[in-house]
Amino acid sequence: MKHKKKIILGMVMVLMLVLFGGLGLPVHADTNTVDVYSLDEFITALNSDADIICVMNNFNVDRSITLGDANNPKTVTREGDAMILCQYSDTNIIMFQSITFDGCGNTAPIVDVNCETVFSDCTFKNCNDSSVKVWTSAYTTFEKCTFKDNTGNKGGHISFQGNGTYTLTDCTFTNGKANKTGYADNEGGAIYIGHPSSTVTMTGCKVTGNSSTGNGGGISNKGNLTVTGSLVYDNTCDGTGQDIHNEGTLTLSDSLDDLTTKMDSLSLVPEGWMNEDTQTLLTVPDTFTGALNVTLKTNPKEEPQEDPQTDPDPSESTGTPSGTTGNNSGGTSSSPSTQTVTQTTGTTTINVTVPDTNGTQGTTTTNLPQSSQTTTTPQTQGQTPQVVTVTTDKQKDDEGNVIVNNNITITVQDPEQVKTSNQVDDTQTPLSSGESEVKTGTVEKDSRDWTGMVTNVLLLGVIGYLIFDKIQLKRKKS
Repeated sequence: MKHKKKIILGMVMVLMLVLFGGLGLPVHADTNTVDVYSLDEFITALNSDADIICVMNNFNVDRSITLGDANNPKTVTREGDAMILCQYSDTNIIMFQSITFDGCGNTAPIVDVNCETVFSDCTFKNCNDSSVKVWTSAYTTFEKCTFKDNTGNKGGHISFQGNGTYTLTDCTFTNGKANKTGYADNEGGAIYIGHPSSTVTMTGCKVTGNSSTGNGGGISNKGNLTVTGSLVYDNTCDGTGQDIHNEGTLTLSDSLDDLTTKMDSLSLVPEGWMNEDTQTLLTVPDTFTGALNVTLKTNPKEEPQEDPQTDPDPSESTGTPSGTTGNNSGGTSSSPSTQTVTQTTGTTTINVTVPDTNGTQGTTTTNLPQSSQTTTTPQTQGQTPQVVTVTTDKQKDDEGNVIVNNNITITVQDPEQVKTSNQVDDTQTPLSSGESEVKTGTVEKDSRDWTGMVTNVLLLGVIGYLIFDKIQLKRKKS
C-alpha cells in the first residue's frame, strides 16, 4: 500500500514539472535563441526553428556557401565584439540572404569581408564601428539591403577599404553616423570609399538622414563612384560635402528631370546638385574629378489648390452635373441655375429660366433625348421615372444683355439611388441590449494560463492527499 502511494505521488510531481505551472503564474515562452561558436553550428542554427542566433566568438566562413533562407529569415546577434569573417577565396562566392545582423551596440563590424561576397535582402543595425568592412579586391554586392542606426569612424554603415568592384542595388541607408569618439578624421555618415582604385556603383538606392562630424554627411568618396537612379539628400556634416564629399571621380548619371520624377513621391522638388564651394548648380548628368562637395538642393512640393466653389442657391435642386453638351457662346460666365424634372419615356422639353442680379431674365429651351441619359440605360414604357437635372450657365453679352450659355449639363439618376447620406440601411438588424458590436483587432486572451490553473489544482490535490493520509495514520494508531 505504501509503495502504491509513493508511485501515485511521484506521478503527480512529474506531471507538475512537465506543465511548468509554478503556483499558477502565467507561462511565457522564451524567445528561441541559439548560441553558436563555429561555422558548422551557425549553418545548423540557420536551418533550425531558432528565431535568434547569437555568435559567441569569431569564426571564419571557409567555403563557398549560401547562408540563410529567403523563406526562413533569421536575426543574428553577437556576444561582445564577435564577428563573422569572410576570408575564403576570391574565386568562390559566399552569399548571405534574409538575415538581420544586429551588432548589439558593440564596437566592431559584425561582418568582415575579404573575399567575393553577396548580401541579399539583409538588414544591418546597431553596430558601432561600421556594420560591414570590405577589404577584398574582388566583387562584393549588396542588393535590397537596409542599413540603419550604425556608427563608425570611416563609414557609419559601410566602409569600403579595398580596391575591388562593389555594387549597391536598391539599398537604403538611414541614421548612419561617422562620429567615433576620439577620432578627428570621421567621414562618410553612411558610406566611405577609401581606396583610389576601388569602383562603387550605386543604383536605385536611397541615402538620407545620415551625418558626420567630419566630411561627407552621406558619402565620402576617394575612389570611383557612379550614382544612378538613386537619391542622396538631406544628410548633414560639420565639414564639407553635406551629401557627397568627393576626392576621387564622381559620376552623377541622373538628369534634373530624372531626379524630379524620383522625388515626386516624397513631395519634394529638386533644384539640382549644388557645388558648395561655388554655390552654383552643376550641370548633370556629368562626371567630376577631384575635390568637389555637393548637396542636393530640394524644396517642398507645392500642391495645387482647388478654385473656391460658389455655394448653390438653397432653393435650387441638388442634382449632380455629370456631362456637358453644346458650344460656348461667349460673354462673362456666372453662377449656374439648375432645374429638376421627372422623365418617364421619350423626349422631354425643359424651359430653364436664369435670373440676373439686375432683375432681368434669360430663358433657354432644350430637348432631352434618351441619348442624354448618361448614368442609366435608356428607359422604356412602364419603367420607374428618372430624375433629370439640367444646368445652364447665366452670362451677359458685350452690351450687358442677359444671354444663356448653350452649355447644358445633364444628370440622370435612378430615384432609388438618390438617398440622404444619413439614411440607415433597414436591412441591418439592430443589436439587442445584451449584444455588443464585434470589432476587428487584437483578440485579448484570458490572463489566466490553463497550465498554471491545472498546476494549482494538482498542488491542492497533493496537499489534500497528504493531509488525508496523515489523518488516516493517526486513526489507525488510536
